[in-house]
Amino acid sequence: MKKQAKKANKIPTIEEIDEIFLRFSEEERLKTSDNLPDEVLMPLIADNALLVFPGMSISFDVIRESQKMATIKAYDEGKLIFLASAKGQLKSRIDITDIYNTGCIVKIRQLADFPGSGGLKVIAEGICRGKIISLKQKSPFIMANVSKIVETNSSTDIVEKALRKKIQILLEKYLSFSGKLVSDYFESFDEYQSLNLFTDLISSFVGLAFNKKYELLDIPDSYLRAETLHKFLQEEINILTYERSVLDKVKTGLEK
Repeated sequence: MKKQAKKANKIPTIEEIDEIFLRFSEEERLKTSDNLPDEVLMPLIADNALLVFPGMSISFDVIRESQKMATIKAYDEGKLIFLASAKGQLKSRIDITDIYNTGCIVKIRQLADFPGSGGLKVIAEGICRGKIISLKQKSPFIMANVSKIVETNSSTDIVEKALRKKIQILLEKYLSFSGKLVSDYFESFDEYQSLNLFTDLISSFVGLAFNKKYELLDIPDSYLRAETLHKFLQEEINILTYERSVLDKVKTGLEK
């Protein structure tokens, strides 16, 4: 699978944000999640740069033969597959200790041959959080027992509304560093009443380091996740503000 190395993403462009919203309906996603049993056996793909949030649309290439077999198995039998992040370099034979336990159950929407590589092009959407219980099969591809994570919300409506507003203010400030107009997208965010989807969509495109994104993925409670996202956004803004001040000082010094 070809993915970028684990590192913070750049501030997204309008086009990149737009791709996040080109997903299938939340109603359909929630219905799929609700119909899943508490524990399910499914094919698993682990990659050292793969991290998907529920509600997130993702396009990726599958090159390894074992991952191609897992993808085809999933597509032929319900189209559900578990995507997880691998720890360190990928091994030819992966054990459960080589994989981050929390990942995302995704539904494959489209599958096609990848021209010239013998691989597959996969378009999928995150359905819900899941946790690996055990690896039932390791060869010729991985089959895992996955426990569906039931998401909770420990906040009240008033507290949730205030926190959403605080996050939107920070997000607007964060995106302003890209020099793009983002007002239209705040109207899109307002359409989603679910705090789960609200935090997950923002977490999926904000340029956080892998460990911070994984921490967000690993929090089942939407209110606690939103609080953590707010903290991470403030940290990113502090860094970007400092970097801009340094650049301004250098520019001023050169102009003298």
